[in-house]
Amino acid sequence: MNNFNSADRYVQQDRDLLFEDEIRGRTGDESRPKGNRFAKSKGGEGGRELNLRIRRLVKNSKGLPEAVVKVSSWTKNSGKAIAHAKYVARAGKKDGDLPFELEDGSVLTKPEEAVDLLKTWETDKHQRKDARFTANIVLSSPEGTDPDKVRRAVRGFASDFFGNHEFMFVVHEDTKNHHAHLTVKAAGFDGKQLRLGKAELKMAREHYATHLLAQGVEVNASYRSDRGHWEKSKPQSKHHLEQEGRADPRKVAEIKQTHPEQETKEEGGNKYIDIKAEYLGAARYLRSTDETQSVLDADSLEKFAESIKPSIGPDRSIQPGANKPAAGPDLGIER
Repeated sequence: MNNFNSADRYVQQDRDLLFEDEIRGRTGDESRPKGNRFAKSKGGEGGRELNLRIRRLVKNSKGLPEAVVKVSSWTKNSGKAIAHAKYVARAGKKDGDLPFELEDGSVLTKPEEAVDLLKTWETDKHQRKDARFTANIVLSSPEGTDPDKVRRAVRGFASDFFGNHEFMFVVHEDTKNHHAHLTVKAAGFDGKQLRLGKAELKMAREHYATHLLAQGVEVNASYRSDRGHWEKSKPQSKHHLEQEGRADPRKVAEIKQTHPEQETKEEGGNKYIDIKAEYLGAARYLRSTDETQSVLDADSLEKFAESIKPSIGPDRSIQPGANKPAAGPDLGIER
């Protein structure tokens, strides 16, 4: 049987079809639905795109840890940037005064040196009045990663991704997940301002994952919804309140209002159907190749698809559409 239902719209039988991996976020076309689609392509490029998307889905199904790249804050002047630098360097604290590494490989061993550098950044001719001054970014690694590998990965990533900007970073080694705090000067060497929207951050995660892999640390860089995670990530402001033991209930409630942690019912239900259908469709596509590794990957995709659960709303109700069947096209494979 070769039945196609509404949930199978991402997969066709034509072996020359490809997945279009849309850019989600600021640069995406908001008139088109978010997610991934299949589109006809008769050339070799189509096959490469298809293989790339399937490789990403297979990687998601393996449950690898995720590369973490988050913008914790932006500053608009040297005063705020200096306060942040002292905070991440743990200036004046026991086991503090951590060193900063710069884009040219030099190291600042004293907090005062970082302060002086930030002051020179502010006097740069490219720094515009009222423009963003620095971006403060957190890059994390899987638990147990060698801190030297984290340092090399962060150095390589920052040089690669922020090559037009000055930056400095410090590595924290006293947590289970060794991580770095990266401060990037918003004004580039050519005067262009740094922009970090959703699309850029997705690319940043992929670049960082590549540099971690070069150090022998295998990670993934996928969307939360691609992994069947419907709750939105916790905002940094709430995370720090909880970490520092000063989670004022009123403040937390205010953050929840401005950063809802749950998808809307319509978003959650639609994503559940679409994502599950894509994994199952890709699995059946791989099975049709009759290659041993492809069949193994298809098993992994199907197992992962079955593990994806519907989005549950605040009232504990299953979101609309979440109980609809999500299955790939029937390619004559017994299940």
